Amino acid sequence: MVRRVSVALLPLLLAIFLWVPAALAAGPVSADDLLSVLPQPPAEGQLATRADFAAMLVEAAAIPQSQVKGEVAQDVAPDAWYAGAVATLKEKGIMSGYPGGTLQPERPVTRTEAVVLVARTFGLFTTISAPEAGPLPQGHWAGSLYNWMYSQGIAPAAAAPEERLTVAEAAAFLSRVFGSDPEASAIVEKSAAAMAKVTAFRGKTTMDIATRLRPGVNLEVGSAHIEATTTFQAPGNIASTSRLDTVIEGKPVSLSSDFYVVDGNVYFGLTDLQTGKKVWQRFPQEFGQAFTEAMANTRNQVLPPELRPYLHYQLLGTTKVGNREVYEIGAYGRVDDPALFLKALGKGGEGLQKMMPTADFFPAISYWGRLYIGKEDLLLYGGDLKTVAVYKETMGGQPNPLEAIETVMHLTDYAYGGGITVVLPPEAANAPEVTLPPAGEGNAPEQK
Repeated sequence: MVRRVSVALLPLLLAIFLWVPAALAAGPVSADDLLSVLPQPPAEGQLATRADFAAMLVEAAAIPQSQVKGEVAQDVAPDAWYAGAVATLKEKGIMSGYPGGTLQPERPVTRTEAVVLVARTFGLFTTISAPEAGPLPQGHWAGSLYNWMYSQGIAPAAAAPEERLTVAEAAAFLSRVFGSDPEASAIVEKSAAAMAKVTAFRGKTTMDIATRLRPGVNLEVGSAHIEATTTFQAPGNIASTSRLDTVIEGKPVSLSSDFYVVDGNVYFGLTDLQTGKKVWQRFPQEFGQAFTEAMANTRNQVLPPELRPYLHYQLLGTTKVGNREVYEIGAYGRVDDPALFLKALGKGGEGLQKMMPTADFFPAISYWGRLYIGKEDLLLYGGDLKTVAVYKETMGGQPNPLEAIETVMHLTDYAYGGGITVVLPPEAANAPEVTLPPAGEGNAPEQK
């Protein structure tokens, strides 16, 4: 039951996640500061080596450097000025090297290599869904990652992928990627203030989920498609109705579910596959209070500075959503501790974490997307978000056959203001209360 609830709440929680980053943005990363990690100032037009880029990447991403123990690579001396940086990137799987055990630190770095190293630093090692169209052809070793970064405005549109970077260009690229565009940050901050005044809104979410198995694992794991409509009414009433379409044991299955938070109570309804009837359950009131507090903290921007390094924004331009002119804001980042997002919502987040024990399965979550913010009223009118979460190698002390899960989400049809209300269905009012198992346990909850 807990896993079903987790899947049913995923559109709602990810929608909240899109709303939350408006509070803070990563601070500026100075190109001069990055250049200062090099042993000497570069000459004008000097090409950046892989060692140069590694050292500046570790600095830009604020990655704690590993201590060099033993041989890093055949062509990396333990006392080289860059040894700690390349050892760190190699240890994290960001810089993998070449056949024969070399890293070729003195070789000039190309734009393709630089973009791929940045993508891996953000936790995006590959993509599961169909590759994006872009400058690199399908089948190119870096095509999937480079084209995805290109589609998000991270890889420059006018630049040749195989062109070698100068040191100055490499520092400028890293400064832009690991900081936030001041203009974009200002728009997002103003949007946060406008959204905090909203008393009611409604929006639609479509989401496609794909799972990748670990090499050698032979299991049938299907994809899933979710469509949901979420309504919010201040101070904390929520309604989310969704339908999940997937394949179980070779047969198509459609699951309909409803999730409500009304006056501090949580109600969950799930269609029984055998009878076709909606079965309602009511969760302990503490979880309703958790959602209410989480939403209040989101609206009031109660977020700690610890989240700042994870949130990055770039102004991509303007476009239209329907007839409305909107800012197009690129948003991306990597959360090394997924529980940090929930913890940032205070006691409400702690309650959500109990309801979403699956968050403990992921050591990191990377997200990339676009926000569409109205130019006139600065309200959010939609978004596109892609997340890649890598599973832990073990789960419950057993080997985990799942390697990663990728989610592609689209937020559309946002509406605000009068006439939008949350009304609990009459059949849910007398639902029996359930007791959730402790986080990490998968047994079904008991009814009181």
